[in-house]
Amino acid sequence: MIKLPLKTNLLSRRRISDFYPFLALIILSIILVSLALLVKNVFAQNILANMTATSLYALLALFTYDTVKQFSDREKSRELREYAESEVDPHIMSILIMLSKLIYTKKEKPRASNKIKELAELPKTTIKLKLTRKKYLGFEVFRNSTETTKNIRSLLENSFIRPLLDDDLVLLLLKLTNRLERLFKYLSQPDNLIKLNETAKKEYVIFGSKEISSYNAYFPNRKLLVKKIPGKKGMGVVEDFADFAPNIEIDKLLNYYKVKENRTETVSGIILEILKLLKSWISKR
Repeated sequence: MIKLPLKTNLLSRRRISDFYPFLALIILSIILVSLALLVKNVFAQNILANMTATSLYALLALFTYDTVKQFSDREKSRELREYAESEVDPHIMSILIMLSKLIYTKKEKPRASNKIKELAELPKTTIKLKLTRKKYLGFEVFRNSTETTKNIRSLLENSFIRPLLDDDLVLLLLKLTNRLERLFKYLSQPDNLIKLNETAKKEYVIFGSKEISSYNAYFPNRKLLVKKIPGKKGMGVVEDFADFAPNIEIDKLLNYYKVKENRTETVSGIILEILKLLKSWISKR
């Protein structure tokens, strides 16, 4: 469970307590000056004057130290905060690519940087139109976002990372993971799709990740979409990868589907919500 401690005035309390040494030295200096003005003995006046000068020097030294320390603390805090945010950034990019693949066709090159930039500014009407027109491979719509959302939540539960992120950023990331899960859960429901009488078995083959590399045993539900190379039997190029529900049928992933037109309103709405959250994250960085 992710705990979201509310911000308190601990910082302001600390700053007030930091002021106590300054206050003590100021009061001491005032007392010493007052005593020097009251006493008539020249020797005592000299001693009090020296003590006042020492007190003022200590006050100046303390002020210099505190100023340098504050600057240093701000720099450390900034560096640590940037580190924490940079740990989240790859997952933000991963989500952008996932959305780009949903909206753009393969011919439009959804991974291209210009498409990802364009994606962030698409209006709902355009998103809805693209969803209506696009023909989806089952591999694209039955995938889930478990690995991405799990990684983000793992960062938020990290005892080192979590305190470095502002509460509003943490809430933003939680909303983002919830919307992402909702999107792919909605898309994968058969009632929201039209199954076409077309398959991609001639062009593609799907492998379990463990069949490619033993390292992929860490991702038991991951599958790779491999595009066959014409004329070269047994050879292909990995075009995409994703995580799926255990025991999902391969034939289902290689079939083509379309999103029902009366469902594109909901899908485009969720996508737009996710894009707004992504833009908020980028603007707060």
